[in-house]
Amino acid sequence: MNCLDLATIAATLANGGLNPRTGERAVREDVVRGVLSVMTSCGMYDSAGEWLVSVGLPAKSGVSGGVLAVLPGRLGIGVFSPPLDRRGNSVRGISVCRDLSRDLGLHLVRSGEQLAPFVRAFHTIAELGSKRVRSDRQREAIRDAAGRTAVFELQGELGFAAIEAVSRRIAERDEIVELVVIDLHRVARADAGGLTFLNAFARALEAQGGKLAIAGCEMALEQGSDAEPCS
Repeated sequence: MNCLDLATIAATLANGGLNPRTGERAVREDVVRGVLSVMTSCGMYDSAGEWLVSVGLPAKSGVSGGVLAVLPGRLGIGVFSPPLDRRGNSVRGISVCRDLSRDLGLHLVRSGEQLAPFVRAFHTIAELGSKRVRSDRQREAIRDAAGRTAVFELQGELGFAAIEAVSRRIAERDEIVELVVIDLHRVARADAGGLTFLNAFARALEAQGGKLAIAGCEMALEQGSDAEPCS
């Protein structure tokens, strides 16, 4: 077993028992609930209570130095580093998971957790046009490019999960997307993890010949986004 195997197991548990790589069901949902409950209560041996406070994720440690952690419905983490603490847990594994939880806002118990969908609306530039008066040639160009565009209206908090939702929608599309517009007018705040993934998303689009633009972007630009602004 390696880190990819650990992460796949964790991601399968996060996905309700469905292997996210194959789409096949590995375990029933009721079993997943039981496994995650046990992982939360005692998966890190005598450090379970301290782990729940500092990291806040169901997790399982092995005395070989492996650690897998789960954020239900979102992601799985696999870490391996053999040096152990006196309780049999990976020293670096705990540190990595603690940093990920803090930097990406993954703790299960969070004040102000956003329950509404991160993506409020999704459309192309032709399906919902602006009020700007355009020439016939411009309108024709917009219609021709519509299938290669994607506009996302986000709401609530710009975090890791919001950008992941956008990137997943893009990955599921059959058409090659050349322009992605993210509308932040209804976003109240952005965390460090969200801005990190926003920049990574912009670079990934650019590497594929695409471009990311942001509307309502004063907040994002003040906090260091690499994306191109738009109005």
